[in-house]
Amino acid sequence: IDLCHLPVSEMPKFKIWVFTSKRAANAVLKSYNELAQPEAVYCVGPTTASYFDGFPFPVFIPMEFNSEALIKLVAQDNVRNAVHFKGNLSGDDLVESLMNNGVIAKGIEVYQTLKNPKSVDCSKAAGMVFMSPSAIEAFVEMNHVESNKPVFCIGETTGAAARESGFEEVIIPENYALESLVQTIKTYFNE
Repeated sequence: IDLCHLPVSEMPKFKIWVFTSKRAANAVLKSYNELAQPEAVYCVGPTTASYFDGFPFPVFIPMEFNSEALIKLVAQDNVRNAVHFKGNLSGDDLVESLMNNGVIAKGIEVYQTLKNPKSVDCSKAAGMVFMSPSAIEAFVEMNHVESNKPVFCIGETTGAAARESGFEEVIIPENYALESLVQTIKTYFNE
């Protein structure tokens, strides 16, 4: 991952910051002292939210750890304007959904994901784990998709990318968090 430095001149004075990845949180925090402090931060899940522990503003997390629940929470809290800090491979769906809910919103790219395709021998693996759609894209560039093996994905966006790539048994945890993913894998192989 190549983190982009966020020029202060490009940072609009949005009062609410929205994060759907820990990479974005990490990138923004590198320039935190140069930015206007937010009134609040909304994060997709507890791992991303943990980057803001100890900061002097509230951090909100939806009950379900996904973008849809995050959008509902922001709208429910009557947020008027928000900036979504994101990576180069993130779409504009979140910003568009916020705008459709009456929020003045903007997406700002703060990091770049660089794919690094490699050939991997998966013949002895009982299953595979993917944490992002870009990881799936990089994998299928250099490897054959073995549709008979279970594929565990951190969330629905990654799961959709796995299905589109030809994986048939795609398993997604109930909560889109690492701990939940690990428990899902344990449960699957112990049944």
